[in-house]
Amino acid sequence: MSTVTRVAPSSSYRFRSLSVSTGMPCIRSVLTARRGASIRSASPSKPNGSPSVSPTGAGVYHLPNGSGGWLLTAPIVANEWFSTRNSTLSHHLAPIVRLLKSWNRAHSKRMRSFHLETVAATMFSSLGSNYRDGLQKFFEWAPSYLHVNAPGGQGGDLSSYLSRSARQDLLTSLSSAAGRAKKANEAEARGDHAEAKKQWRIILGDSFPTG
Repeated sequence: MSTVTRVAPSSSYRFRSLSVSTGMPCIRSVLTARRGASIRSASPSKPNGSPSVSPTGAGVYHLPNGSGGWLLTAPIVANEWFSTRNSTLSHHLAPIVRLLKSWNRAHSKRMRSFHLETVAATMFSSLGSNYRDGLQKFFEWAPSYLHVNAPGGQGGDLSSYLSRSARQDLLTSLSSAAGRAKKANEAEARGDHAEAKKQWRIILGDSFPTG
């Protein structure tokens, strides 16, 4: 048995704990296919694609916030923070993020990668090797964690690029994914692996193996 827990959305240190079961090989197949994909954003850029370094230097960059303004972010600090979180979570965070990026690509890319990574890294206080359960918990818990700041304290709310309608679309996508992940895990629990794989393929896209 392994355990997936989350950090309370407030500043409290209380955690929610759930027991989970063993892993499904087809989930790891997707991870193998995505092994070469980058987890961290390569470099923040202007809307035209060229990096914008803050006049203060120190590796601080500007990111468009979606409303004509800028967010400040420090990629080196963010990379170190993510690496530390991945180590703290027994190196299960990076594989979960790879799978979440597959979901995001398959469903209109409603979340910016840096935002998705930060939400996931902020949310979990422990992760086990059961990535199906971890995915379900992310989809269920993410609505409470969308308002996160960039690691290093250089920027504001990373969800500020989301308009009212885009935020609602994202919440709808998360709710749909949570429902399907729950169905997939319930199907696996009763031995219906064909149904479980069907649901995961809908969630993670055509790259998910069904054989």
